[in-house]
Amino acid sequence: NPNGRIGKNGLIKMELTITEQKIKEMLATGKESKDIAQELHISIHTMRSYERSIAKKTRNRHAG
Repeated sequence: NPNGRIGKNGLIKMELTITEQKIKEMLATGKESKDIAQELHISIHTMRSYERSIAKKTRNRHAG
């Protein structure tokens, strides 16, 4: 998988794409989703899709 790597437990760990990293950083600064979407010239629906993907990929990253 081009966006994944094998973790210590043998499972593929999904890495964030460059766009997902950028969006995550923008969200962390307190920017609103609608403002990020406008700045990146994407629809709010695409923005929500990115947010779901980021949440899925980062879920339980620090667990255990």
